[in-house]
Amino acid sequence: MPECEICGKKTDELYTVEIERAILQVCKKCSKTGRFIAKVKEKPKPREIIVTNEQPQEELIDNYDKLISKKRKEMNLTQEELAKKINEQLTTIKKIENAQLHPTEKTAKKLEKLFNIKLYQIIKRQSIEEIEKPKQQQALTLADVVKIKKKKE
Repeated sequence: MPECEICGKKTDELYTVEIERAILQVCKKCSKTGRFIAKVKEKPKPREIIVTNEQPQEELIDNYDKLISKKRKEMNLTQEELAKKINEQLTTIKKIENAQLHPTEKTAKKLEKLFNIKLYQIIKRQSIEEIEKPKQQQALTLADVVKIKKKKE
């Protein structure tokens, strides 16, 4: 629940007012001490992100481009010959080997079969959930500052 910046009272409704050239968000009672500007709209409640585990998924390995290029060279194939063997465009093979394009699942399966390699690995994913975050201590109000000064005297 929001607090008045002058008296510190918790209230459902806040008002933006100008008091001695300062813009403050205050309760209804304190709003009478300044020039009314607008009623404050309710802010969305803060949320906390919680990570939970999900089902494992397959993901393309990081160095797929280098692995494909290495295996192609080991078999003494040109990029053009490889493209013909797996029935793909030459430009597709070039882009895959330069990491400019991720192979489709179909193309990856053809390459895995031809080179006897694995281009996909199983990754455990984590999902992100948002829940309502508990309220944290808010900034000092003018009433808090007045109380602090009184204690020092």
